[in-house]
Order: sequence, then structure tokens, then C-alpha cells
Amino acid sequence: MLGTLVLSVLAGHWRDAHVNAIRGDGVNPELLEMAGVASEDSVRRAMKAVDEQASEHWMEKHSYGPLLRKPWILDVETAVKPLYGHQEDVKVG
Repeated sequence: MLGTLVLSVLAGHWRDAHVNAIRGDGVNPELLEMAGVASEDSVRRAMKAVDEQASEHWMEKHSYGPLLRKPWILDVETAVKPLYGHQEDVKVG
């Protein structure tokens, strides 16, 4: 079930109804060693069965929670790469 949800999120889906779009994908589930992809109904039933407080605790512990308590620096590369010659669609600026 978790593999199906991860694949759906990575495919850019934001609703459980979009899960069926990845059901025909034979490559990605195999890379994750999944036996198959669950249907949207199965995902919906599984999510309804999860205790809300327990899932919130799990998310806090295993995903973003620990990261939010650590100091971090956003490093952005701002170097300009000059292009020489006659390359297509090159604009100065």
C-alpha cells in the first residue's frame, strides 16, 4: 500500500482517484520490488482504517519532523555560464 502511495505522489497525483493512472505501469513497481499496484478503492479503505493520531505520530517521526528541528542552509548556485558561438535560442542577459 505504501509503495502505491509513493508511486502516486512521485507521479504528481494529489488525489486518491488518480492512483489508477499508475496501475498499468510495469516498470516502476518492479523497481521497488512490488508485487503490484493497489487500486484507488483499496488505498481509500486502507487510509480510512489508519488511526489519525498514530499516523500523525508516524509522519512526524519518519518524514519531515526531525528535519524541521535542525538548522539548515539553503545554498543556491548563482554563477552565470557564458555561452559562446552560434547556439540555438541563445539570448544575452
